[in-house]
Parts: sequence; C-alpha cells; structure tokens
Amino acid sequence: MTHITTYQQITQALTVLDLAEPVTFRFDKATAIADVLSELGENIHTSGIILVEDQERPIGFITSSSNFENSDQNYPVGTIAEKIDSRQVLSSNLSLYNLMPLWKREEYPYFILNGAEITHFISKDHMDSAPVKTALFAMTAEFEDLILKLLTKDLTKIKERFERLPTGDTNIDKANNLKNNQEAAKRCAKRKGLPNNSFAHIQSTFLSHKIDILLLDTELCEFAFPGSDHTILENNLTFISRFRNEIAHGGSIFNIVRNLTQLNDIVDLLESAIIDLSKKLNKLSV
Repeated sequence: MTHITTYQQITQALTVLDLAEPVTFRFDKATAIADVLSELGENIHTSGIILVEDQERPIGFITSSSNFENSDQNYPVGTIAEKIDSRQVLSSNLSLYNLMPLWKREEYPYFILNGAEITHFISKDHMDSAPVKTALFAMTAEFEDLILKLLTKDLTKIKERFERLPTGDTNIDKANNLKNNQEAAKRCAKRKGLPNNSFAHIQSTFLSHKIDILLLDTELCEFAFPGSDHTILENNLTFISRFRNEIAHGGSIFNIVRNLTQLNDIVDLLESAIIDLSKKLNKLSV
C-alpha cells in the first residue's frame, strides 16, 4: 500500500478556490486606458489582476500598474493586455496537490472557472500563503520524524550516534558545532522533563542536528538513501532544514527557493524520501 504523506492529505483537501483571490476589476477591451486609470484610482497598486473582456468574455489580463507605464492613455486597454491562454483556465475544484506541478511549466497566473464564469485568479504569490506553508511545514515535520525513527531504530547504537564527532583538522568547526548542539539538546530534554539518556537527547535535537548525526553514519546513510553522492545528499538535506526553519519562523518560502520550479523540486524530493523511508522503516518493524 502506497504511503500517503501528510502534505498530500492537506493539499488534496484544499482546492484552488480556497487559495485564490477574487477578480475585482473587469473592463471591455475597447475601454480607454485613461478611463481604466480613472476607475481604478488608488486601487491601481492593489487591484491584483484586471480582466480584459470582449463582450463579457475574458480574453486578456493586466497584472500590475507597470502595464500602464508609457502607454498612450487614449489607447484601448485591450492593446496592453496579456492574452489568456486556455491552459491558464482551471476548474474551481482542482486540488492544490494537482495545481502545484502545473507551476513547473510556467509561473503565469491561473484563472478559476467557477460555474461558467472566471471569478478568481491564483498566482505565484498565493503559494506563499498560510495554507500552503502549513502543508509544506507538515511535510518537513513528517520527514524529521522519519529521520528520528531512523536514528533510533537500533537502540544499541543511539548513544554512539549522538556522541559521535567528525575527526580531522578540517572538521574542527563542525565538531565544535556538534558539541554545542549536543549540550543544547541535553538542556532541551531536561526542560521537557525527559530522561537523561541519548534517546531523549536525540528526540530533543533540531532537524539540522539530526541531519548532522545521520551524515556521520555512512552505513545508515546508505540504508536510507542508497547510492547517493554524499556531498549532494548533504546539500539536499541542509536545504530541507533551511526550508523548514524559514517556514517555522514565519518567513517567505521565496527567501529559500528561487521560483516555483525549485519549490516543486523540493516537494518532489521530500515526497519521494518520505515514501521510501516509510516503506523501509515499516519493513523493519514487521
């Protein structure tokens, strides 16, 4: 049976209409730009997307006030509108889970067909909203839980794993950082009232520390991520940790990912890792 990730459960329960923004302004394509600007007034910078219609049929859109710059105000608004491609029109019941992969091809806005009318739009900015970040954070939390189970699956090795430090002159800073993290984890466990043992200490580590512990165990890395290049694996896991922390501290996902293609990459990476690790750990527990 295929593992259903927490991310998948949340994003399949959300539709594009749950995240989308209503279309507030619509103008016929023949309307003079001057008349459009007059009606928009101060809303020009906050109007979201403006629909341009031909006899009440949407044919184009304007995304920001920059479209009006250097435009002859006597020209009809249809001359500066971007054409709506049929691929940009989505059903209102499309799930967020199925929307996300669409961003791989283009970052253009999508228009939501609600009944027979386009009523809402959804753009890149909406992917930085609370519901989306909740789903993404849930995925990183599920991944962290699996890493914890991986590190503690063999009770005889927990103490050794927690206390292990990298050796060599080039790893002095990393070793010192791990020592500091070990002490922080012990203090955290004590505050929580947990037992003074390595199992509780690993439970009390941050994801970044769990990743450091994992990367020092070659055998465990090979079990979890067989055939992976160690440097690439370290970079990917560190990126996941930074991504999780940015969301946890209320930051924008776009402080970490450059675009929606990269966001899809991290979603794919996490989903694949969660499903694979779940299978492996379930086999061990049978």
